[in-house]
Amino acid sequence: YAIYDLGGGTFDISIVKVSGQDVEVVAASGLAKLGGDDFDKALIEIVRKKYNQESGKDLEKEDYTAAQAEGDKIALSQKQKVIAGNGDDINGEIITISRSEFETEVSALIAQTEMMCEAALTEAQTEASDLEEVILVGGSTRMPLVKNSVKRLFGKDGVSNKNPDEAVALGAAIYAAYKSDHSELSATQKRSISKIKVGEK
Repeated sequence: YAIYDLGGGTFDISIVKVSGQDVEVVAASGLAKLGGDDFDKALIEIVRKKYNQESGKDLEKEDYTAAQAEGDKIALSQKQKVIAGNGDDINGEIITISRSEFETEVSALIAQTEMMCEAALTEAQTEASDLEEVILVGGSTRMPLVKNSVKRLFGKDGVSNKNPDEAVALGAAIYAAYKSDHSELSATQKRSISKIKVGEK
């Protein structure tokens, strides 16, 4: 399995081998500073350029915030175009962003994630075709460009649970229970960790 984790600030790719209850991490790669925040900054850059072209003025930081950029990024995963600022004007200017513009702006970032995936596969001495599944983790994996990148690179669609944002927290909780004093765990917690054995390369 490949675990493709693209969250708010980091990117991680792990190749894990599962045999019964045994889970072994056989390779891992990633980027410590690449994630949703970078995609938000890319949107801000698009808006900055367009605002300057339309108004002849510089965009102030408070005119289009990171929170607004994040909202527009999320909207672009569902729509082909959005009006910057969650549908509001920016100092009287209507700035429209298309999904294709956004994807062009972040294409170099996606290329970096693909390089890390290829490095992990090489380290694991595994072909993409040998993988059972690619499991998507992190809110940024909702982006169509990311999903398309995964499919192109691994030859299959990635899979995720209903809320990929919580996957890491849930996994960390299970692992913490696994490493803890089992005598202090509840019956439910014991049952959960009895299903896995974790090994690391």
